[in-house]
Amino acid sequence: MILTTPNLGWQNFPLRDVIAERVGLAVKLDNDANCATLGEWWMGAAKGGAMSSA
Repeated sequence: MILTTPNLGWQNFPLRDVIAERVGLAVKLDNDANCATLGEWWMGAAKGGAMSSA
């Protein structure tokens, strides 16, 4: 659920659900910092490194 996006003007918009319905797959959304970190671990400089929850 997007609570608010000042730059887009969206409020209380169920983006995850809309995407999941259109693509027919489970969808997870997160903030830009967490997605960038996951991308580095998956395909970038940290590829193959240990994941940490700390």
